[in-house]
Amino acid sequence: MNQPARRIYLLDRKGSPSGPFSREVLIARLRGGQLSRPEPAWAPGMSRWGRLEDVLFSHCRGIDRPGYLGLTIALLAYLAVMLVILDGVKINPLRMLEVMADGRMPKFYHMAAYSAVSAFGWLLAGLFLVPRLAHLGMRRRWALLGALPVLGWPLRVLGLLAPRGYAESRGLPGWLCRKPPVEEPRPMPGEEDQPAQPRPPSPPPGRLGPSLPAKLFRVLKWTAIGAGGTALLIYGSFYLAMYGYTVKYFGHEDLGSGSVPVPTERSLEWAERSDYLDATFRQLLGNSGIDGFIAKLYLGESIDEVNRSLQAMEVKNHVGTGGNWDFRLCELSLLLYSYGHRPELLYPETVEHIVQVLMTEKGGEPLIWTPNFYGLPLQDSENHVLMTESSRYLTNQWLAEQGDSDPKYDNRANGLEAWLLRHLKSLETGSIHEYNSIPYAGYTLRALLNLESFASEPVSAAARRILDRMNWEYAVGSLSLRQFPPFSRSWNRAGETNLEFNYEMALMQGWMSLHPEVKFQEPARIPYHTFWPALTRYRLPDTVAEWLLAKPVDYLVRIGHGSDASAEIYSGGPGYLISSGGVATDLIRETVARPTVLLLEDGVRSLEGLLHIAGPGDSFRKWNNTGVHRRFAVAAGPVRIPSGWQPSAAAGHWSVYLLSGQRIGVYSSASLGIFCLLPEGEADALAAKLAALNPEPESLQHTFHHPEGAVIEYDPRARKNLWVIRAVNGEPVDRRYESWPLMSGEGFPDNL
Repeated sequence: MNQPARRIYLLDRKGSPSGPFSREVLIARLRGGQLSRPEPAWAPGMSRWGRLEDVLFSHCRGIDRPGYLGLTIALLAYLAVMLVILDGVKINPLRMLEVMADGRMPKFYHMAAYSAVSAFGWLLAGLFLVPRLAHLGMRRRWALLGALPVLGWPLRVLGLLAPRGYAESRGLPGWLCRKPPVEEPRPMPGEEDQPAQPRPPSPPPGRLGPSLPAKLFRVLKWTAIGAGGTALLIYGSFYLAMYGYTVKYFGHEDLGSGSVPVPTERSLEWAERSDYLDATFRQLLGNSGIDGFIAKLYLGESIDEVNRSLQAMEVKNHVGTGGNWDFRLCELSLLLYSYGHRPELLYPETVEHIVQVLMTEKGGEPLIWTPNFYGLPLQDSENHVLMTESSRYLTNQWLAEQGDSDPKYDNRANGLEAWLLRHLKSLETGSIHEYNSIPYAGYTLRALLNLESFASEPVSAAARRILDRMNWEYAVGSLSLRQFPPFSRSWNRAGETNLEFNYEMALMQGWMSLHPEVKFQEPARIPYHTFWPALTRYRLPDTVAEWLLAKPVDYLVRIGHGSDASAEIYSGGPGYLISSGGVATDLIRETVARPTVLLLEDGVRSLEGLLHIAGPGDSFRKWNNTGVHRRFAVAAGPVRIPSGWQPSAAAGHWSVYLLSGQRIGVYSSASLGIFCLLPEGEADALAAKLAALNPEPESLQHTFHHPEGAVIEYDPRARKNLWVIRAVNGEPVDRRYESWPLMSGEGFPDNL
């Protein structure tokens, strides 16, 4: 029965159908130029390869880097399983091509099976791996893609996974190919009369094929080969992933300085010593570690005992993650440069033991890889690298200054100074990776303080610039030295609610205790960090110290940390600070989101006493708490009111609180929370104005009319790579915080 001719309809540019047409008519029209082939709106100059890639891989643009990492590992694991399966059944694609070229066709179902598996592997590679190879040319990428299904087979050629006899025979198993008809051998001349040779006896019934032990051995052999190959490939994938991924720990992008400059002017007369720091050292007298030795030398107590203990000290571990000897090196560097030139306190033989025995890192080769990590190239964390290499630099410098002419101790000749300057420059332009970290940011600051105080001028200046930026960020993101920001590393501190359990705050207390106008009465909470400013020369710039004491103006500041971190957003002013909670990008990066909080001049030191919001949900990994603008905050969750707070007025869905000289408007529902700072006025009038400007809960899901005049549009359930704020007064904002500069904002005076 004849099939009816296929008819084709066309849609014009407006979507209207025309036709039907037959295939022959369409071809004729195309050849005659009456019908043009529709061309998509490609970018100008895009090649055919680029067009094809754009079609196939455009969906990959929304996947972040750890997503690609996971997909790549999954792909490599799949390829490992595929190789084991194909080896187990003796299917070799290279040999199959050779057989086909010789005219021997493999069995169809083997070809079909291999084609299906290879096509699936090719598809996965195309979807998830090729977009990660942007550094290669397009043709090279596609050539690599085509070779992916057979990458494992050179191992067969080497005989590593080959079945017995494969390398000698260079042939395929008999069941894989169609065998030509077997011809009986013709007898040679003179052999016609020879009697036929008897055939070997057939195996007895029940003994056909290999025995059970042989079968079991074969199963175990291929299981072991498969497990070993899979483990090797997984190890290799982790090796490549760690080598490529962890490079972003160290300033992998230049973010730009932004619109808010870092203050550097210094004119204050800081004290050399303070009662607060003396009390801090007395807190450390009972410690048996190096900080206890430093405290005793600082206070002039038990000098002989300290020297005996230091001379008896031994190296107990290695530097870096898992060993942590770099923590001791950082303290020993401070001890050496503070008292090494004072033989009445630190005896010459003690100095010799410290430099030659305890200071283990010398020479010009920096150590940035995590030691003893199963051979994997995991770059060590930021604080470990800085503590290790700052101590190495200072040890070399000490030996060179004491007359050792070995070139490996010359930091310029051995290349260590050049490397350290590049490393510090990357931190200066690409932000600190372990920003606000509990406790690692404090250890980073200790290493930088050692370099700023004791290193040569180029290194000292580079460290000072980083310290100035970090301390300026702390000043604009804190109130009365209290801070509750998002942070990177370590996620097991996500539940910390104490505003004073902060190693940066401990250092700030040490510096500010030397300020001519500041007096601290309470003892230090973290004394082993607080004492560091007493022995180093770094002092805060004037403006940083001023903003730590009080915020002179209303301001909004946005702090960028790059594509592998959360942004920080603060709205502050006299007597208040709104601190955004940020986002937790993923598990690998260890970024931690926290509630968005309102700090007042009320001395509260824990989250429970702060007005705060967070959402959506209860897990910090699901939050996007970036909804902060000038004197305003919003999140996809209810507002948490501290116990003891009572509203002074209410109207509609709004409540107004009068506390610590501030007027706070609050709207709260199960899925949306808003709070804002209000202008001066009576509580009832402010509540009525809030209700009049924002009467409908439905409109509050996306828009807020501030009594001070601003109209703020937002998406409280925005994706975690976008700022919750969408527009202000009708003007769209830059929502992609991954590209924000180091510090930008509004409201800052011009003479910072």
